[in-house]
Amino acid sequence: MNKLLLLIFILFSFTLFSQATKIKVKKEKEKPKVSKLDGPSIHGTLDFYYGSRIFTKNYYKQLNTTSDISPRKPPAIVGIGYSGYLFNVGSGSTFLMQMNYYKILPNKISIEDSLSTKLSGFVYGFGIGKGFYTQNRKLSVTAYLGFNTGRTTLSKNEFITQKNQFFSPKITIQPKAIIKGFVISLIAEAEYDVSNPAWKQTFFERKEPHLLLPFHQTCFTGVLSIGWWLR
Repeated sequence: MNKLLLLIFILFSFTLFSQATKIKVKKEKEKPKVSKLDGPSIHGTLDFYYGSRIFTKNYYKQLNTTSDISPRKPPAIVGIGYSGYLFNVGSGSTFLMQMNYYKILPNKISIEDSLSTKLSGFVYGFGIGKGFYTQNRKLSVTAYLGFNTGRTTLSKNEFITQKNQFFSPKITIQPKAIIKGFVISLIAEAEYDVSNPAWKQTFFERKEPHLLLPFHQTCFTGVLSIGWWLR
């Protein structure tokens, strides 16, 4: 009788142990919870740009301005940039970063109605911001605070080879959509030039500077961006 009870006890214990092991294995195989930091909009994207800068003040009636917008007027820009995850703080808040480089496409403009020159230059920008996402995080809108800096150059003229450097705090809005790894976004920037608007000689130029009107480069920038999600 005692041996029978002992055998029943051993079989019962083995059954309980097997069930507990199965439950443990099932729990271990459960899918981990998705972190708040997961999702395409959080991870970085490599972006390629095409757009235009629209100045608030006219300059010899040659450039795109808020009072006279035309796709045929300079300056058009092309460029490359990165936007996406930067860091998160203890509360779970995630900050995003945007870096951009715009090349001002060379374009002929006339100064003082008779001097033909070539307008060119570059813009480097940086911003940190917060994003707002849809549930699957493939659609997002990010707002950034940052700055643009760079220079505009007038050259290819016997009398004029001069530069106008600028530094502009800016606000940027970037709606972004990720479709099968491709990234389509629009970038809208508003910046205010706080630097000296006077033109200066370029580094290697030895000609006497031609007296040009000051160029205050406060402007709006509109960019279409196409790129790839960096998984």
